[in-house]
Amino acid sequence: MHDARNIDDKCIVTPYAFGVSDEILGTPLASPLKRALAISIDMLLVGLLTHVNSIVLAAVTAAVLVRVGGKLRRRHRFPLLRKLLVGMAGVLLFVAILGVIESYKQELQLPTDAQNLTNSSEQIQQAGLTLATMVKATQTQASIQSGSCQPPLICWQTFVDQVMDVKAVASVPEEQQAAVKDAILEATKQTLEPQKRQQLSVYIDQAFAESKGANSSSQSKAGASDSVPSGFSLQEPVIISPFKSESPAQSQSNSLIAWFKGILSDLGLGFGWAALYFTVFGAWWNGQSPGKKLMGIRIVKLDASPMNLWESFGRYGGYGAGLATGLLGFLQLFWDSNRQAIQDKIAETLVIDLRKSHSDMKSAYKRKASG
Repeated sequence: MHDARNIDDKCIVTPYAFGVSDEILGTPLASPLKRALAISIDMLLVGLLTHVNSIVLAAVTAAVLVRVGGKLRRRHRFPLLRKLLVGMAGVLLFVAILGVIESYKQELQLPTDAQNLTNSSEQIQQAGLTLATMVKATQTQASIQSGSCQPPLICWQTFVDQVMDVKAVASVPEEQQAAVKDAILEATKQTLEPQKRQQLSVYIDQAFAESKGANSSSQSKAGASDSVPSGFSLQEPVIISPFKSESPAQSQSNSLIAWFKGILSDLGLGFGWAALYFTVFGAWWNGQSPGKKLMGIRIVKLDASPMNLWESFGRYGGYGAGLATGLLGFLQLFWDSNRQAIQDKIAETLVIDLRKSHSDMKSAYKRKASG
C-alpha cells in the first residue's frame, strides 16, 4: 500500500488530509483554561504593541518579508512570490522612512506657520461655537413656546449654564463677550419681557465672571438668585431641558456605541500587530507565542510537520472566523474530541500540553488502541 503522501496530488480523495501522525498520537491536549490564559496574555501584549507608532510596524513587517524572501531564495522556490515579497518590503520600508522624515519636519516646523495654523483653527472653532450656540438657543425658544420648558427665565438661565459648560465658550476673550451676550439676548426677544431680559443679562455677566474666576461660586449663585423674581428658585427647577431629550437607556446605548467605535478605531493598528505577532511567533517560535510558552502549551500540525508562515497566518485568520460565528467557533473546543477550535480546524492543528507526561499518555493510548 502506497503512502498517501506520495499520491496526494490534490486531484483525488486521499486519507492524508484527515490523518493524524503517529508521532503525536496519545499526546496530552491543552486544557481550555490554559488556552484561555495563554490567549489572554497574548492579547495583552498585542494591546501594548498598538501603542507603538505605526512606522515601527511597517519597519518590522518589512524586515519579516525580507527574511521570508531570503529563505525562499536559499531554497530556490517560488521566485515570483519572492520578488513580490521583496517588493512589498521595499514599499513598507519606504513608507517607514517617509514617516520618520515627516515626523522630523513637523518637529522643525517654523513658528510662523504654527501660529498661522493656530489662528485659522481658532477662527474655525469660534464659527462652529457660534453656530452651535444659535442652534441651542433656537431649541430653547421652541421648547418655551410649546410649553415644555417653563418658566422662560429659568429656561434661558439653564441654557446659559449649559453653554458656559463648554470650555471654549467660557474662555471667550473679554472683548468678544459682549457680542456673545448680545446674540443670546437677541434670541430671547420673543419669550422674555424687557425686565427679565435685563435680569438674564446680569446672569450672563456673572456666568462669564465665574468662568474667569473673578467671583466665587457662592457669590455668583447668590447674585443670580437676587435677579430672579420672587416665587422662582434656581434650586432644581422643574423644567424639561431642550438638551436632555435622550432617555437614560438611550444615553447608555450611545455610550456603549461610542466605546465600541473607539475599540474599532484602535483595531486598525491592532490588527496589523496581531497578525504579525501570531504569524511570526507561530511559525518561528516552534508553535509557541509568549502566552503559550508561559502556559507550557504548543501548536502542532496534524502531520507533525513544522508550521510555516503562511499556515501560521491562516490559523490567525481562524480567529476572525471564530468571531464571525459569535464565539461558537472558539467554544467548540469544549466538545470536540481533539479540542480543536475553529482556527485549528482551518489550519489542521492541535494544541498540546508540554508539561504533562507524554510517555504515560502515549502508553495508555497504545494499550487502549490494542485492546
